[in-house]
Amino acid sequence: VDLLVGSEGTLALFTEIELRLEPTPAASASLLGEFRSLDGAVRAAAEARKLGAGACELLDRTFLEVATSGGAVLPVAVGAEGVLLVKLEGESMRDVGSRARAIEQAFRRIGAAGVTMALDAGAERDLWELRHAVSPILSRLDPSIKSMQFIEDSAVPPEHLADYVRGVRAVLERHKVKGVIFGHAGDAHIHVNPLIDVSQPDWRAKLDGILDGVVALTASLGGTLTGEHGDGRLRTPLLARVWTDAARERFSLVKRCFDPQGILNPGVKVPL
Repeated sequence: VDLLVGSEGTLALFTEIELRLEPTPAASASLLGEFRSLDGAVRAAAEARKLGAGACELLDRTFLEVATSGGAVLPVAVGAEGVLLVKLEGESMRDVGSRARAIEQAFRRIGAAGVTMALDAGAERDLWELRHAVSPILSRLDPSIKSMQFIEDSAVPPEHLADYVRGVRAVLERHKVKGVIFGHAGDAHIHVNPLIDVSQPDWRAKLDGILDGVVALTASLGGTLTGEHGDGRLRTPLLARVWTDAARERFSLVKRCFDPQGILNPGVKVPL
C-alpha cells in the first residue's frame, strides 16, 4: 500500500479500496500564536508537535499581507512575521484544554507576541476561517494576476523550515513577484503560490527563474519537491536535482516491474 498510494497512476489501476475509519474525536481545541520571527514560529511548531498537536499550520507574512489587502479582517497584530494555527483533539475537554494551555505557555516562553485560545466550536471555526481566507481573495485579484502553483509544496527537514521560507521570499523578491506562502509547519511542508502578472512580456522568464531558484533552494536544504501533491509531469524533469542517480534507477526498475510496456501514465516520476 505504501508504494502504490503515492504512485500517481504509474504502477497500477485500483478497482477496489477499503478504508479504515477513525472515530470523530470527542473534544478539540485550537490556538493561534503570533511570532515576530520565523525562527520563533519554527521552534514553536516543534513544541506543538511534541505536545500532541494534530495540526500545525504556518501562515507566513506574505499570506497575511494578501489576506489584508483583499479586505480580510485578521485577529493578528501588524508586524507579525508568521502565525501558527494549532489544533488538538482528544477524548475529553479536560485533556484537550490542559494540552492547549501547555502549548500556550510554550508559545509565550518562545516569544509569541500574542496567543489566542479557542476552546469551543464557534471560536475554533472563527480561528480556522483565517486559514481559508486567501483562496477567495486570490480569485478576486486583477484578471492579469494569476496565482500559479508551479512550485506547489516542497518539504524540507523541520530544522530548515525558516531557511526555506526566507529563501523562497528572496527568490520571489529577486524576480519582483509577490507570492503567498503557507503550509503545514508540523512537518515542514510548505505551499507557495506566486502571483504572476501575465500581462508582462517577460512573465514566462520570471516563472522559469522562480522555479529554478526554489528547486536549487530545496535541494540545498535536503528537501523534496513535493510532500503532498505529487511530482507529476511538471516536476519529473527536475527530480535529478534532488534525488541521486541510484535512487532514480530504482524508480525506473520499479516502473519496469509493474508496467513493462510503459502504458500507465507515461512521463510521470520516470521520464520518457
